[in-house]
Amino acid sequence: MSPDVLVTGALGTRSAQGRGKAERSEPEKTAARLGELVAITSIAEKIGCAAETLRSWVRQAERDQGKRPGPPSVEGDSTLGG
Repeated sequence: MSPDVLVTGALGTRSAQGRGKAERSEPEKTAARLGELVAITSIAEKIGCAAETLRSWVRQAERDQGKRPGPPSVEGDSTLGG
């Protein structure tokens, strides 16, 4: 299939070349998430907290830095130890 052929699917219309790229990126995303889970679990064990607690701290830090959508921390929020 040439790159200028359009393909229509659940994600809309795009070039066949773009479709292949999107399909290849999903395993890469899964591998990245698995690697992050392994790292978070390892660090959580070392600092003595639950992996889910550390994961939520990392996600909140990403929101605070603008790297992830969602509300930033509220200064003085007692749930964050402030």
